[in-house]
Amino acid sequence: MRVIAFILLLFVLTACSGNDSAIPLQKVETKSQAEEFHEEDSDVWSDEEPEKIGDFLEFMIEDEVVSISITEIPILHEFIQAQKNPQQAIEGMQLDKHEVALQQFYLLQFSCYKNHCSHFILHPDKSKSAILIADMARYETFTISPDESKIAILFSRLGEQEVPLGDIVVFDLTNWSSIALINDSKDKDMLGYKFPILSVEWQSDDSIAISYPDLIEPSKEYWDAWSVAEENSKTIETFHLQTD
Repeated sequence: MRVIAFILLLFVLTACSGNDSAIPLQKVETKSQAEEFHEEDSDVWSDEEPEKIGDFLEFMIEDEVVSISITEIPILHEFIQAQKNPQQAIEGMQLDKHEVALQQFYLLQFSCYKNHCSHFILHPDKSKSAILIADMARYETFTISPDESKIAILFSRLGEQEVPLGDIVVFDLTNWSSIALINDSKDKDMLGYKFPILSVEWQSDDSIAISYPDLIEPSKEYWDAWSVAEENSKTIETFHLQTD
């Protein structure tokens, strides 16, 4: 079994911000080394002291154990400390590993409520940063640009009328930063959880096509009527990546 330990250091981070910082990385090659690495925290998960938490979160992904230092991530530490049942909150977190063109990245979801979570994007390279890319949203899917250097991630969030509203985060895996989108149609503002999003596709390395349902407004009445219609009419809007 390979064991990889991530030590994530976030100097300034809040649940609603996109601030980031360096991620020092420490690799532990064997299980015995991993146990030695966490020796100080080896007894904090016992049944006798369920209210205590360790300094690390561990996730099993394929043949890896990925370990994240919660003491170096204020938002995670504060979130866990505020819970009546910290262990339950930890068990509700999920870390997913993805690989695009031999580049690895991780998506961590935490602070979940009714399938809506906050999401970090993480990289094993210590020179790159941990970035909060969505807050209280549901991860749907991501699609890869033709040159395999960027991803477009689709999130959704139930609005006040229980309509699934969407947002798209475009992330540059090479430069490790998010990229703003510019809509060709200046009359419509569809992003930022303002309107349902059905799908997203790359048209080129610097443009994407986003599909929306044809609704007069994003209300439950119109959404329900559209959902049960025999033919679901759609609108496709083109967005260009802001390169300035």
